[in-house]
Amino acid sequence: MKIYNFEEIDSTNDFAERIRPLGEDAVITARRQKNGHGSKGRSFLSETGGLYLTKLSFYENFPAGEVFRIMVNASVAVCKTMERFSLTPQIKWPNDVYVNGKKICGMLINNTFCGNNVSSSVVGIGVNIENEFPESLKDIAVSMKQAGAKGYSFEAVRDALVEELQKSFSVEEYKKYIFFLGKNIFLLEGEQKREVVALDIDERGRLKVKDGDKERSVTAAEVSLRLS
Repeated sequence: MKIYNFEEIDSTNDFAERIRPLGEDAVITARRQKNGHGSKGRSFLSETGGLYLTKLSFYENFPAGEVFRIMVNASVAVCKTMERFSLTPQIKWPNDVYVNGKKICGMLINNTFCGNNVSSSVVGIGVNIENEFPESLKDIAVSMKQAGAKGYSFEAVRDALVEELQKSFSVEEYKKYIFFLGKNIFLLEGEQKREVVALDIDERGRLKVKDGDKERSVTAAEVSLRLS
């Protein structure tokens, strides 16, 4: 696996897409992105102080029905990295990582398919290490520095995350970091907001909820989750 380290780049995900034709696994890291991408087409604040990392992976005989494993491995790898620096992470389904009730890491995953198999994936991860946040984000985002991390530095966090991303984790291990199972949450479906009970997450990444007297499963593409 080749590793590319940059001080500044347009986007680590965009760089991964540019080198995808080479067909080689790679990790791209940067201290700053000029054109970071967030979910649903939003821009992603990527100033100095954070770690911006993308893992490009290629697969053989990886069934499309098991694609959730890519998100599991990335989310748990981030949690394991946070624990190395004395933090207590949690996952807000499907893949945001929280510490002290605030978001410390987000990710953007683009998978490509060939028939019924996953052929490759681009997993973009942004970790707040010692970022300064605008007023609009101070109540919802936190950095490792603010959270009281021990022994951290950009290089230490980068190297730890790269190491953890080489491992495989189970859905059961992923669920250990999901902090709202068994609790009341709100699902946003279009213009509708419904209070439900979060029950479980299945092997395909669907959230099972109790909605009134019925149980049903929803995907992150269908709903957004609110905790209050």
